[in-house]
Amino acid sequence: MARTKQTTRKQIAGKSASKGKAPRSGKKASVLAGVKKPKVAPGVKKPRRFRPGTVALREIRKYQKTTDLLLRKAPFQRLVRECASEYKNDLRFSKSGISAFQEAAEAYLIRLFEDLNHCAIHSRRVTIMPKDLHLRVKIGAAHDNVCALYLMDKQRNKVAGWVPQEPKKVVRKPKNSKETTTAAASKAAGKE
Repeated sequence: MARTKQTTRKQIAGKSASKGKAPRSGKKASVLAGVKKPKVAPGVKKPRRFRPGTVALREIRKYQKTTDLLLRKAPFQRLVRECASEYKNDLRFSKSGISAFQEAAEAYLIRLFEDLNHCAIHSRRVTIMPKDLHLRVKIGAAHDNVCALYLMDKQRNKVAGWVPQEPKKVVRKPKNSKETTTAAASKAAGKE
């Protein structure tokens, strides 16, 4: 005989539920079970409730398909002007300059959240946490330093006049003595 999973039986108002009876429905059953139904006005359709994560995955697919900017333009423009006013008060920005700032900022934030997600998955989680951000900052700082050193070295070499050279081509010499004699004979014949 196959093993089956045993379930516990609920007790309703001090009486145990029997296996053969169908579950009660209606007002009396909900009152006895202690379940409160939400009050919905007649003629109004109840909103659909999706399982956790379904809407999030739908939004991810939606935003991956579009190339639109995700941040609103006016609040981002105010933020840029506020940050710039800390350095100098009378700064003016062109529309294309602010849109370039916004493109760069959104690209950076998207890359940052991708890295945070990778850090969370690496530690067997699906939720990003502040410790993922700290790890990303540490790794990013090390990576940025290496890239900066590489670029500085490349710039220094350019200034000094050093240009990387192409590798020298290796000319293969024939291994057989017959090949050398036939090549020499053909050269001699060509000269005559």
